[in-house]
Amino acid sequence: MTGSGTLDAGGGNGTYDGGGGGRIAVISSTAGFTGTIRAYGDSASEQNSAAGTVFIKTPGTNGTLIIDNNNIATARYTGVLAGDNTLDSVYSVKKSSGAFLSFSTLTIKGENAFFDGDNTSTITVSGNVYGGSFPEVWVSSFSVKWGAAGNPTNAQFTAEVSSHADYSLIERSSVTYNRMAWCTGVLNPNTTYYVRTKVAGYATLKLLATDYIVVGGTITLSAVPGTPANPFTGVFYSSITLSWLANGNPPYTEFRVQASTSSDFSGTLYGPAAGPAVWLVATSTTVVSLPGGDAEAACGFKMFDGTSVVPFACSVHGPLFYFRVQSRNLNSVESGFEVLGSTATLIIDSRLKMHKAGVNYNILLVDPGDANASKLRIQTPEGIKAVKKMP
Repeated sequence: MTGSGTLDAGGGNGTYDGGGGGRIAVISSTAGFTGTIRAYGDSASEQNSAAGTVFIKTPGTNGTLIIDNNNIATARYTGVLAGDNTLDSVYSVKKSSGAFLSFSTLTIKGENAFFDGDNTSTITVSGNVYGGSFPEVWVSSFSVKWGAAGNPTNAQFTAEVSSHADYSLIERSSVTYNRMAWCTGVLNPNTTYYVRTKVAGYATLKLLATDYIVVGGTITLSAVPGTPANPFTGVFYSSITLSWLANGNPPYTEFRVQASTSSDFSGTLYGPAAGPAVWLVATSTTVVSLPGGDAEAACGFKMFDGTSVVPFACSVHGPLFYFRVQSRNLNSVESGFEVLGSTATLIIDSRLKMHKAGVNYNILLVDPGDANASKLRIQTPEGIKAVKKMP
């Protein structure tokens, strides 16, 4: 099509309501037309009308959609019918209030929109988001980011979070303009959450909203276990049974328990039958194979052996052990340790005892040939023993 002139599908003037603009589509094998093509709405005393649409397609292009209302402000919207469409540009100029775009598929190539200096009259067609990452993940919160997919900086995104892969239950939603959402407050520890987002367009316009796109999923960290009022439920000669609180972690969470004779857990570590490195799906276990023996201390029992005063070794319990527990999430990310406290193992009763200041002491006995055997001998059913002196 070549030449000049005017193609006009404007709406008619009305007493109360203006007539809406019509539709013009020009598909030409040449690009030689220099005239005017327009589909303005019209003004009226009660309600101005919206613009129509002008679609122009020339060889080698996908076409341009123009919505132009000739500086007539209106609260009405220009409707665009559903379909599968690929366009080079979408223009909304000169005070057309907006456009309600309901394409099934719309691909914009080149510039997304033409800005005439008034953002409230600009149509922006939203593209689907892409990519996804979780910069920060914690026990009850995480942040999530996604790509803009060519959308402008003030495009509005809606993100939804669910622990169900089919999104049948939405635990959290967030509306953001910066392609990043911070989800917090209601999330559970060691739980898989799925995130999807869509573009809603400008908040001031009724614009095309894309379908939800799954950004990805992440697993929250497990919570540090808690300490119950009485963590030690069984104390024996070489083992101790203890328990801890799950602290909100789900039933499938794994825990690891360790014991040590050092309060800083340096040196040898002890654990359940499978060892101190094993992980358990439980909130109680028995730490076994604890080294026995007596926690030696001077109790004030002494004897002069003809050369010097010798203090004897006494005991009220076995060695003192410290206990700690930690958890890990489904990604094997470990929590910090919770120190459950300390307790000592039991000791085998000695044949010789002493009561002092309300405390019963075992006076320790050894074989006479022991390096720490004193000169004081005691006859026992097991034979003659020597009272052990303090090293």
